Amino acid sequence: MLVWPEMLKYRDQLWNIENHFSLLLSHQHCFFAYFYLLFS
Repeated sequence: MLVWPEMLKYRDQLWNIENHFSLLLSHQHCFFAYFYLLFS
């Protein structure tokens, strides 16, 4: 049963990453435009 807490921790990390990116998307349009230009 040690796998289960690890899975929850991993899910929480993904959730934090998703929240972080949604914040970036809503507040940092210039950053994403730059990022897009850099890698396109």
